[in-house]
Amino acid sequence: EAVTSSLAHHKNIANNSAVACSALKNFCVMLHQSDTSSLNDLLSRSVVEVVNDLVVYRENEQNLKHATGALQALCAMREGLALRFETDSTVGVITGAMNRFPNSLDLQRHIVGILGSFFSVTTKIIDFMNDEVVTAILRFIQNEVDNDDGVIDYVDTAINILLITASQGFQGQTTLLRNNSLIDQIVSCMLKWPENLSIQSASIDILASIALDNLWRAEVCQRGGTSRVLSALDKLKRDPALVCKAYAALANLTSGADPEILRAPDTPAPAIMVRAMKAHPQNISVQVGAAHALWALSARSDSFKDEIVNLGGAEAVAAAMERFIGSKQMQAKGSVIIWSIAVPKHLKLRVGRCAVEPVVNGLSAHLSSERNCQDALGCLKCLSTLPANKALLDNCGAVDLIYASMWLHNGNPTLCKAALA
Repeated sequence: EAVTSSLAHHKNIANNSAVACSALKNFCVMLHQSDTSSLNDLLSRSVVEVVNDLVVYRENEQNLKHATGALQALCAMREGLALRFETDSTVGVITGAMNRFPNSLDLQRHIVGILGSFFSVTTKIIDFMNDEVVTAILRFIQNEVDNDDGVIDYVDTAINILLITASQGFQGQTTLLRNNSLIDQIVSCMLKWPENLSIQSASIDILASIALDNLWRAEVCQRGGTSRVLSALDKLKRDPALVCKAYAALANLTSGADPEILRAPDTPAPAIMVRAMKAHPQNISVQVGAAHALWALSARSDSFKDEIVNLGGAEAVAAAMERFIGSKQMQAKGSVIIWSIAVPKHLKLRVGRCAVEPVVNGLSAHLSSERNCQDALGCLKCLSTLPANKALLDNCGAVDLIYASMWLHNGNPTLCKAALA
């Protein structure tokens, strides 16, 4: 209380202000794990005085460094304190300081910590995230990437601020995309910290969300985004949450990627996708995501279909369909990828041997679903063009199910055409 009062009454003395802010920071660090519920009003007063100090010394780098350090410590101690920034000019003041003193490492890190606290609690993200804030954060990321002593925690905070913005929908995404260095900085982070789960996960989400159309999808691919997602999927394939995010991103990005990118020796898409799928046989989210992403890849060319089948992708999908027979989504995604990789004549027999029975069983389990029936019938039609597969279909009782689907859905001409075919 004495330090806060000193800061309030003598803020016009630069040295006093700097020492008072340092003292507040130290108090917060010492009290961080203690019960401070009785200090609510005092902590709020401290925040007010430190913010006032920021305004007074907005052109003084040393004082700003001490004041932002204190403010970061206060917000870390009690996240709710950052909500008061919704009603004052704090975000603008500290962002301006970031852009005025881009080479002040401690100042930059303090401000990123403050912004991280603020954007994690406010619901008015779009009101405060503008071009100036995005520019400051991306410059900070670039400096940390270039710095051999870059601190991962602060970079992680900066990346997650961008992710929070991207998650606000079209307005947030376009705010980010107005800065031409966005994709390059995300990719550089993924390159520098390839084993950091949080940075990789957030970066994948950002790249997926900004690939809004063919133009931006191609930009992400050309600047190395697709390669980085594949690398993260390969290196961190033991984490199911990241694997699911990577599959969702790749289902979108592979359609815009040059085939040479998808065949790069260090990040071969078919091998990486199939390996990650096999690493989580009991995780339905991973299996569904993998089937969808593999379908997107197989749609690019017959050579990818060959690779997927030769790597055991057909068997992996068939096993997932058998294991999760009660999941409509798994059956639908599974039928579509099996259908796709069975198109080349020379692959029909191998795919049919492992997949006919799971597809037929999936049709039986979800006969009432028009969508599932349509996908399964299309898949069976494709497989049935090979005489050897017709015997498999007959042995599994496929004919009766095809009749049944026609009776149940006789008002759906597309489904009935597929059944007749």
